[in-house]
Amino acid sequence: MSRVARSAFAALAAVSIAACSDSPVDNATATPNNLVSANANAPEQVMAGELIVKAVEGASVADIARAHGLAVGQAGYGNAYVVLHGAAGAEHANARALKADSRVVYAEPNYLRQADVDPKLWAFYNPGGLNMKYSSGKNNGLPISASYASVADADEDNIDGYAAGATGTVVVGSIDTGVDFAHAEFKNADGTSRLIAGRDWYSNDNDPSDTNDHGTHTSGTMAGKTVGVAGVAGVAANVRIHVQRVCGQRGCPTTAIVNAIRAAADYGVVAMNLSIGGGSLSQSESDAIAYANGKGAIVIASAGNDGVGTVSCPACDPGAISVASTQWQDKLASYSQWGPGLDIS
Repeated sequence: MSRVARSAFAALAAVSIAACSDSPVDNATATPNNLVSANANAPEQVMAGELIVKAVEGASVADIARAHGLAVGQAGYGNAYVVLHGAAGAEHANARALKADSRVVYAEPNYLRQADVDPKLWAFYNPGGLNMKYSSGKNNGLPISASYASVADADEDNIDGYAAGATGTVVVGSIDTGVDFAHAEFKNADGTSRLIAGRDWYSNDNDPSDTNDHGTHTSGTMAGKTVGVAGVAGVAANVRIHVQRVCGQRGCPTTAIVNAIRAAADYGVVAMNLSIGGGSLSQSESDAIAYANGKGAIVIASAGNDGVGTVSCPACDPGAISVASTQWQDKLASYSQWGPGLDIS
């Protein structure tokens, strides 16, 4: 298989789950003590006091931090950026001040993205979408009519033996909540695993095990053996998944996402999936996506599940393929985001 063909094949695997969700995500949740709201008009949160900064080549980060009353934190993967620490609640003000400094290329808050899926994950517990019930209206709680089974939909198109003629091994990246490495969906007949353990950038260790099933759910769609966790058959058995965890109980820090994108590109994946998003533009994410594209890796991300006419970020970046959700009639799902910048549904 040529690299182009393998890339397109891997992209199909990732696109199939980038927009994964079963209901709108409620971002208006209580703010943990170590987080603050990004601004008064948006639900997105930021890591308290943290700033992502890229300095002009040759400039002293320590001098920049000292001039703005900030402390120097950890450098990002490949020294692509450095984290500076300031007062909680002053993230946007500090970023504006840093942007005005001629020694700074860019500065931004460390945004906290969210995983784009209902935490109840009905498909995880209800493989194939069987025994579905209405979730609203006068029929709320009642079983959905069997007549819907006759409606041609995307799930029905995933026929047995799909991609059976593919040869070679394709590695794609999962940048998510991690994956359950013990799950039977990822075990081959000979006992080998379809998963490759990468880094946990959220907890800063080498165990990217799943903490809430979201990454297992999305990865099962890419390379699950059966209907299992995905609710549909996995796209292909010859796909292996390089797993990186970037999300935890608080969400998905931009620093973790940026590190994972760059690390996945360096590992050599042909595509990577991010079913996560937020509302604010991030230069560090944009730079990471450009870096991955330059390495020949396709970056695929969820358009979001807030039902508005704007595409979430990092899917909003021109270098990423943004994916919206559809319902069983292959129409745009009511909760899916859409609008300029949307690439595929």
